[in-house]
Amino acid sequence: MSTSNILSKQLRELFKEVFIENCSIEESSMTIEESNTIEEIDDSEVLENLKDIITNLLSFKRDFKNADSAELVKKTSQFESMLQKLEAEVRRHISVEHQLKLHIETNQTHTEDLENENYKHLNEIKDLQEKVKSFAKIKNDKKNLKILTEKVAKLEEDLKKKDFLTKKLENEVVELRAAINSPHFEPEKLLFNKIRGKREDDYEDIKQKFEEKSMGLQKIQKIIQEKSVRNNRERNKIIRKSVNESDMIRNKIFDIKLASKIINKTHIRSTSEQVRAKSVGRRPPSH
Repeated sequence: MSTSNILSKQLRELFKEVFIENCSIEESSMTIEESNTIEEIDDSEVLENLKDIITNLLSFKRDFKNADSAELVKKTSQFESMLQKLEAEVRRHISVEHQLKLHIETNQTHTEDLENENYKHLNEIKDLQEKVKSFAKIKNDKKNLKILTEKVAKLEEDLKKKDFLTKKLENEVVELRAAINSPHFEPEKLLFNKIRGKREDDYEDIKQKFEEKSMGLQKIQKIIQEKSVRNNRERNKIIRKSVNESDMIRNKIFDIKLASKIINKTHIRSTSEQVRAKSVGRRPPSH
């Protein structure tokens, strides 16, 4: 077999394979007639048909590449657009995040200010409660002071009565001294003893009352002193007033004690002098 025949045979076999593959791509098959025709046509027609197939293939490849490039460009444009949108969204989120951080910092500062104000208000409320308690205590102390003042006034009234009684007893002492020097003192000794016993009883009652009043004044003095110790600076005026009244009470106590001593000294003589005074009052006519 010559070389030309071998090339012709290889060319036909190549064309036949290409034709079969092309039919397969187009979802068809090569018929017997087409196979016989390939064997019957000359080499030039085989080359022409093979050229057409190769040309169509190159054209399809070109179109595919162009279409693929256009698709890639389109997709790239879409991706760039999406990327720009995402970048804008990210920037917006960053801006929102920054604003949120500022808002959080502002809220934290505001919260701290509110906590400080709350702490300050709690301290003010506590101070006001203490002041209310102090005012209530001052009011109670004023009430107690008023009661003590009334008691002192009553004791002063009683003291006036006791002073009056003391003066009366002093007058009786003078009268009794005069009665002792009377020549009729001995005959009236029995009457003297009787009156003396009564006067001693009266003196004991008076002395007991003086002691009770003195103890009462001492208790009042002690209460006022205790109140003055417990009171704070806000009650300085009340304390000074209480101290002044305490001084008055101590003076009254001193006067009462002094009066009691005077009565005690004149106790023995007062009854006898009173007897003498009464004896002088009803002295019988001398013979």
